[in-house]
Amino acid sequence: MSEYSPTEKQNGVVGLGNVLRTVGSLRLMCDPRDLGVALGSENSSGSKLFEPTLYLYDNYPGGIGQSEPLVRLREVLLAKSRALLSSCPCEKWWLGTVSQFRLRMRP
Repeated sequence: MSEYSPTEKQNGVVGLGNVLRTVGSLRLMCDPRDLGVALGSENSSGSKLFEPTLYLYDNYPGGIGQSEPLVRLREVLLAKSRALLSSCPCEKWWLGTVSQFRLRMRP
């Protein structure tokens, strides 16, 4: 991963969040806007390594019941997202697959 700049690494994690949201919305049969994605960067170990935390959550105050299925399906979401990204011929998938996938999902 040292060949990527910190900005490229962050963009990759943001792209992964977008893919997880898209795959999650397909699995839950909801609108992608029903799910939120947030990137945290808490580093309690004191290390200078880039160790982001990615949150995928129910995007409505008080929730509409999406969080529990997301937790239950986490292994499936990760596997399906990995399969999608692995099938991408792009060298930098967060610039290719994620952008194309988001464009296809817009109404």
